[in-house]
Parts: sequence; structure tokens; C-alpha cells
Amino acid sequence: MWWDIIKESKVTSRTTSSLNWDEEMVPDSDETNCREKLISIQRALIDWEPPNSKYKGGSHGSDPYLSTRFWYQDKNNSKPGLGSKSNGQWLLNEKDNGEPHDYCTILVQFDTHRVKNLTEEEACAFLEEIKSFNFDVNGEDRTTDISFMSIQDDDNAWAYPNCNIKYKKHGGFMFYSFTMSAGDKKYSKSTIRELRAFIKQQL
Repeated sequence: MWWDIIKESKVTSRTTSSLNWDEEMVPDSDETNCREKLISIQRALIDWEPPNSKYKGGSHGSDPYLSTRFWYQDKNNSKPGLGSKSNGQWLLNEKDNGEPHDYCTILVQFDTHRVKNLTEEEACAFLEEIKSFNFDVNGEDRTTDISFMSIQDDDNAWAYPNCNIKYKKHGGFMFYSFTMSAGDKKYSKSTIRELRAFIKQQL
């Protein structure tokens, strides 16, 4: 009996000494690559909705590349029937009995197809551009060989509150664009601020 105890002790000691406790037992999972990171950021932005229930929305005008979503208010100066216009021109002032007329509408556009076609090197370069853009500065815009980015939430009459992130190379595509009409300025400013904070969280 005492011999069995000693033998078992030796086996346990031998097994324990063969383990290297400095090495991790579970290998690290592969880090998310840049293209996957871009896709996850874009998906989060597409799913993000304005933090107020007074706007409701739908989608329209999806071509093979550019997809469009919109929200609008049920007001006399809303325009939920966007028809075939997907270029944002319906956000501009229109005449109503001769007077300028702003629609209380939000437009979101994005292209998910061509993000997936970026090489890993291209995706990393684009991701770095987004990370280096200063989303805290109002009225900021920047154009490089790789990207165009802008953000605006002030009261300039010529500038609709917006946040644009566009990839420029190989013909370019809209990574994400959020534009509001000027018909609801207070809400527009707060919404763009919320969106800027959300983008920084994703990065």
C-alpha cells in the first residue's frame, strides 16, 4: 500500500513538471483584420437610428451598389414619397407657394458591396484614414487620395447637417453618409453629435 502511494506521487510529480505554466494553454484567437473591422463599423452605422421617435422611416432606391434609407416627420413639410431620387436633391429648399420650403427628412446612404472587394492593404489604409479623422471638430472636412470625409452640424444656411465617409480610389464608393434637412435645426445638431460619439465608439 505504501509503495502504491509513493509510485502515484512520482507519476504526479513527473506529469506536473512536464507542464510549462508560463505558456498560455489557450492560443490567442486571430485578430480581426482591417476589412472585417470596416464591415463591422459600417454595419453598426447602418443599424444606428436617430435617438428620437418623432422620425419614422423606410428605404428606397437601392441600386446594385448605393443603398438608401430615410426617415421623415409627419408634417406638412415632410416628404416621405422620395420616388426615384436617390441623390439627395430632395433635401434642398423647394418652393411652396413661392416661399422656400425645407423638408424635415433624414437621408442615409451606403455601399456594402465594394467594401468587401477591398484588399487587406487597401482596407487597412482606409481604416487608418477614418481613425485619424477628427470627429470632434465641427465643420471639419478632409480630402486625400484615399478618402473624403466631412462632418457638419452648425447653422450655416448653405450646409445641411451631415456626416460623410467616402472611399475615393478605384472609382470610389460611399462607405456611409448621413444628411439631415435644415427644417429641424435643433434636433439636427443633437443628432449629429450623437452620431459622432457613436462613430468614435466603433473605432
